[in-house]
Amino acid sequence: MHVDIPQNLLDKCMGLSLSDQYWICPADRQVKWSEVNFFENDFSEDVGNILFGKKSSKRKISLLSPDNTSDGWLKKKWSISDGKRYLIKGGSGINRQEPYNEVFASILMDRLGISHVSYSLMMQEEEPYSICEDFVGPGTELVSAWYIMQTAKKENHVSVYQHYLNCCENLGIKGVVVEASCF
Repeated sequence: MHVDIPQNLLDKCMGLSLSDQYWICPADRQVKWSEVNFFENDFSEDVGNILFGKKSSKRKISLLSPDNTSDGWLKKKWSISDGKRYLIKGGSGINRQEPYNEVFASILMDRLGISHVSYSLMMQEEEPYSICEDFVGPGTELVSAWYIMQTAKKENHVSVYQHYLNCCENLGIKGVVVEASCF
């Protein structure tokens, strides 16, 4: 891809992602967010395909991709199918367990009647991947529980779940206990 520094990946896609609405509007261009955001506009799957080990036959790779701004350490890519955005995510280690765990958790949440993001399993070149539709849209953003829990130090006598609830309360996030009342 011939990218000297990671910042260039961010610049090439204007900081656009499928997990929030923040972006970098180039000073030398007259462009509106509605014209370029990945929620409503197509994006290149070149970067994602390269991350998944596919060689590109194109002379010039397009870096206009939400894959440049995806968080986390697992192999993942975004794809568009029938106008919907999907995250395809792999696993780690020999067993590649994470995709199976996400699908199992999805089935469990279905049975418990808990609102959740639905995951399914797909196999690609004999490797398991989980796939889910993007649950973030133009009016929402993703803030992971991990980031929320980093806002305060967890005391040893407090469970991880209670620490999460405490952090949510301190941040003014309401309704968390109601959504997770089965715990």
